[in-house]
Amino acid sequence: MSRDHLNFTAMTCQLAQNIVFNSKINKKRDRFLYVADRLLSGRLCIASMMIGASKYTLDLAINYANKRLAVGPDGKSNNPIFNFQFYGNMGDPRLALFIIIIS
Repeated sequence: MSRDHLNFTAMTCQLAQNIVFNSKINKKRDRFLYVADRLLSGRLCIASMMIGASKYTLDLAINYANKRLAVGPDGKSNNPIFNFQFYGNMGDPRLALFIIIIS
C-alpha cells in the first residue's frame, strides 16, 4: 500500500508499518484545527490571487476597448468600442460593483 498521499502530514503524524497511527498532536480536535488552519491559509491565498487576476483582466478589457477602433458616425474607423452602448449599460456598472467589492 502506497503512503505517498500521507506525506503532507509527516510533520505532525506518522503511519507505522503495521498501520498504527502516531501523532505529535494528541487530541483529534487539535489535529483537525491544525489541518483546517493550513487549508484556510491556502484558500485565502488563492482568493487574493483571484482578485489580482480579476483586476488585471478588467484592466486588459478596458485598455483593449479604448484602443480597438470601430466605425464611427462619420463612417471611418475612429471610434473606440469603449464608446458603444454596451460599456455604458453593462461595463461601467460592473466595473463600479467590482471596485466596491474589492475595496
